[in-house]
Amino acid sequence: MGEEIVMLNFRNKAFWQVSVAAAIAVTMSGCVMHDVEDQEGEDLVDDEAEAQEEVGEVSSAYTANMGCTTSGGGTWRVLRMCVSISSNGVGTFTITKTDGTNFATAGTMSLKVGTYEPWGVNHGTSTLNGGGIVAGFSMGDVFSQWGNFPKDYYARWESQSGGYSWVGPIRISQ
Repeated sequence: MGEEIVMLNFRNKAFWQVSVAAAIAVTMSGCVMHDVEDQEGEDLVDDEAEAQEEVGEVSSAYTANMGCTTSGGGTWRVLRMCVSISSNGVGTFTITKTDGTNFATAGTMSLKVGTYEPWGVNHGTSTLNGGGIVAGFSMGDVFSQWGNFPKDYYARWESQSGGYSWVGPIRISQ
């Protein structure tokens, strides 16, 4: 995929700037973090103020209680869900398999709110047809279109051949 997220870490605050495509690619490859140093091994940015000026602190009216989770269940316990929230309040949920293998059987991935059960509210769905292979699913949600936060987000995979798996929750607060 070629792109990587560069995360600057100063006094336990993270400052970063990446494209959504790069964030999804790195999330799907395992959330790599790099220290930023020049070729002589010295920090490129000396203080927090300079870091904010160079990169900018990403802020949003919405926050997540965690970045990723593998908590879940179902017929199989195989899902990992991560979220990134842009400064304009759009959440991108990326769902992959915990073992790194591809989704290779027909089924439907749903981004659900409130419960992982089939009757839960869907905020997104994606279908994989027979013969398709994907590494993961990425689903966006514009938080400002919904009221009454906090909300618990889950992902649910239902195989057309029977069985399901779910992961979550990740709690989004305003």
